[in-house]
Amino acid sequence: MIAAAQEAKTKKLALVSGFCWRYHEPKRETFNRILNGQIGNILVAESSYNTAELWYKERRPEWTDFEYQLRNWLYYNWLSGDHIIEQAIHSMDMMQWALGDKLPLRVTGSGGRQKRTDPRFGNVYDHFAVVYEYENGMKSYFSCRQQKDTSPSYAVELIGEQGKCLVDCRTGEHIISGKNPWKYDDDTKFTDDKAYEKKVAKRSMYQQEHDELFASIRAGKTKYDGDWMVKANLMALAGRMAGYTGQTVSLDDALNSNIQLFPENTISWDMKYAVPVSIPVIDVTI
Repeated sequence: MIAAAQEAKTKKLALVSGFCWRYHEPKRETFNRILNGQIGNILVAESSYNTAELWYKERRPEWTDFEYQLRNWLYYNWLSGDHIIEQAIHSMDMMQWALGDKLPLRVTGSGGRQKRTDPRFGNVYDHFAVVYEYENGMKSYFSCRQQKDTSPSYAVELIGEQGKCLVDCRTGEHIISGKNPWKYDDDTKFTDDKAYEKKVAKRSMYQQEHDELFASIRAGKTKYDGDWMVKANLMALAGRMAGYTGQTVSLDDALNSNIQLFPENTISWDMKYAVPVSIPVIDVTI
């Protein structure tokens, strides 16, 4: 992906990432202020993506093993990358954004299948907790889970030398407190997720992505999201490796990993393919 992104840049092709919060105006305003030093040097960063369980499709008699896995793709890491990558990575990317897209030196984490233990949930975990360590000694903390009836959280919190920042994707809050307080002027607290979704739709980050993509092509100045896109994916991959193995993983280890989850043989509708659930310490392949 790094090589493909670089080739797109060389050929001056438009490359817009699916990290949609980067096109959300309230977050752009907030994180630009953070990057311009409004809370001073960041000492601690924390992000979360804790949700309920997602959908599941009951197997039909006519489905092969392969079709069954495709239709329940989020529960198989060779298709989804596990939920730290296919879902929670959006929160991690926001934290990366706030930190100027600097990569850490190493990552330590844990994870497992605490509640979703039934075989129908494939081989993915239902929670991860990860700590990233940076060259200057700073640490950032990331957690995610998919467990029914647990407390939800989808936010980024930053503590700096001169203040704090909260960006909450559930409530719509974008707040800076401390020496230079500020609040996004369209902030409103919402009673539920649906009310927030209606408001987000009015200032849709998805539409903004497309508007900027098309405008850049017409102007002959194609947009390029490749650099920070691949960094966010590398962060998530390193976090998954740390959780799966129980080992501290350097970013170099993650970048140079030879781990192979996808089938090496020819894909077919009648193929049978199973990747076992990773067990920390026992399965330490990076």
